[in-house]
Amino acid sequence: MVLSQYGHNSHGEDIKVHPYPFLGSRQEVEHVNRYDRDGYTPLLSFVRIALAKQPPESEAFITSHITNLITLGANVNSRSRNGDSALHWAAQQRLPEVMECLIRAGANINATNDSGQRPIDYISQALQLELAGSATANILGQTLKCAVVLLDHDAESNISSQIEGSHGIRLEGRNGAKLTVARKASSS
Repeated sequence: MVLSQYGHNSHGEDIKVHPYPFLGSRQEVEHVNRYDRDGYTPLLSFVRIALAKQPPESEAFITSHITNLITLGANVNSRSRNGDSALHWAAQQRLPEVMECLIRAGANINATNDSGQRPIDYISQALQLELAGSATANILGQTLKCAVVLLDHDAESNISSQIEGSHGIRLEGRNGAKLTVARKASSS
């Protein structure tokens, strides 16, 4: 399988799919896990660039190209210089389809970065902020989908958070993994 160097994004614009012109050559498998001078593999670089675009690329576009890179032999557990994996970034951006794609390809859902953060920690923090603030239903829905993806794949979470003045939430994955964000009892 050859990863095309050019393609169309979800907005119909012609774009360079990847900053690595050697992908698609005979040397593709040899280079697909090589780190560049900025400390990124082709998979990490693609995810970073796709998420940085405004508006970000669609999840379908991102998962399609991640799947191509994985088919070429990309390591889904490669890490940036600060220890983040593509799954950490997908969790930070609340992209459940991208997270599911990476997890099905073998991404370590309990991997910690250099700050000790796991993907579930990013989701838990987002839920805390969203429940305490005035997040839209769409944003909260995306975060909840991400939590369910991680919990359904047995993410380790013994997190129980208390939020002042918010509604509580308790999520449980298919195999018993739990995430609780509870309403803090008011002191009267």
